[in-house]
Amino acid sequence: MKHGLQALRDTLQQDSELTTENTSIGIVGKDKEFEIIEGEDLKRYLDLIGDTGRPRRGQGAATSAADAQLTEDIAPMDTDSV
Repeated sequence: MKHGLQALRDTLQQDSELTTENTSIGIVGKDKEFEIIEGEDLKRYLDLIGDTGRPRRGQGAATSAADAQLTEDIAPMDTDSV
């Protein structure tokens, strides 16, 4: 659930946050009734993601030199059909 909330948070506009007012969680599974978590019950899940310090999408985080080196060493994929 934590990863799902982090992914959802990362798609928000820069000035938006996940809150108990704009977020709900739906849980479904085998031998489990559908459950919706919202309001104050949702707060403990939102507290799990907190502020990770990771840049959010669209904030233009610089790529590290190590990441740049990795992409330079990768050969392009051959897409020609045989």
